[in-house]
Amino acid sequence: MEENIFICKNPGCKKEFRDFHSVKRIYCSTSCKNKHLKVRYSGESHPLFGTHRKEEVRKKIGEKNKGKHHSTETKLKISNTLKGKERKLRDIRKCSNNWCNKIFECLPSSKRRFCSKECKYMYISVLSKGHPAYFILKKDMSKREENVCKNPLCNKKFVSLKSAKRKYCCNNCRLQVFKSQENVDKRINNRKLNSTKGFTHSKETKLKMSLSHKGRIGWNKGKPAWNRGIPQTEEQKQKISKTVLNNVYSLTREERKEKYGKHNIGRKLSDIQKEKRALSAQKNIVERGRKGSHVSKSEIAWGKEIEKIFNVNLEHSFWIGGRCFDYKYKNYLFELDGSYWHRGERAKIDKLKENISKKFNYVLIRFALDSVKEVRGCVRDNYTLLKGIFDE
Repeated sequence: MEENIFICKNPGCKKEFRDFHSVKRIYCSTSCKNKHLKVRYSGESHPLFGTHRKEEVRKKIGEKNKGKHHSTETKLKISNTLKGKERKLRDIRKCSNNWCNKIFECLPSSKRRFCSKECKYMYISVLSKGHPAYFILKKDMSKREENVCKNPLCNKKFVSLKSAKRKYCCNNCRLQVFKSQENVDKRINNRKLNSTKGFTHSKETKLKMSLSHKGRIGWNKGKPAWNRGIPQTEEQKQKISKTVLNNVYSLTREERKEKYGKHNIGRKLSDIQKEKRALSAQKNIVERGRKGSHVSKSEIAWGKEIEKIFNVNLEHSFWIGGRCFDYKYKNYLFELDGSYWHRGERAKIDKLKENISKKFNYVLIRFALDSVKEVRGCVRDNYTLLKGIFDE
């Protein structure tokens, strides 16, 4: 596209500017445009001078200027401009409220029917309450309808707007029906049916709720606590001290045994309870990244080395019978014993693990590992044994 030279149409500017021929620009800048339009479209030179605005435009202007008031300076300016000018013609009208019938003046363009707001609201209230005066204007009855009060003790006729969908003639009738024994019983039964007591969300709904809340920033993030810097009173300190004294964690280990140990004497966990506790511990490992026993670097390195050499996927931290094993592959369980962690009382747990593996028909294999440097040597020494397991 080729550029062409144009001249600004503002008589105070007349600068030359370049632009494409397809773009229909008249002025070199927006400031030039605004200056020229102010002079061109001001006062009687404006094309809309003397025309009346539509109702929609008036409403929009009224909404924007709602609550705004002229200052004293602007009022003085308006009064000075109107001094010496002739007053516009006014219409003489009669108030449409039959209880008033006052004569008032207004502009011919306005649609006033009442002399004041009091007359207007009185007239509307009479129409809404079913007074015989509603037959005065037939135009208003097009939007209204006659209804019968649904209170069995009343059954009065009243007039109301069609859009309102009123059932009762007054608020007293509505309250009488609302407070009756039949309606009270209905509301109690509906509450029982619609109650959420004992209700639990499904996993799908929980996932949806969690995804909807992800990425949201908390309302209190980055804000200090409301009581920060406010010192506690003596009454608050006494309350806190009483709660701490009665708390379980304030007791020593021996005091806890004396207080709560009596209830558990002679009790034994069933197999179902043991399995539940094992599953809960397993969830903590998977979801929260925790483990019941110590995870050494040599253990992780051994697993990675075997997965590289034999192209096998091992199951890390496998739980069964309430105990955690290092690795699992098919019917084989692998334990990597370090000299520091498997000594003294730990030997009893190792025997317990052997009994659990036999009970559930698993083959337990143990390897001695103390550091990451010994991993390759351990795999090299036991290569034939491992190859026979992973090639099955």
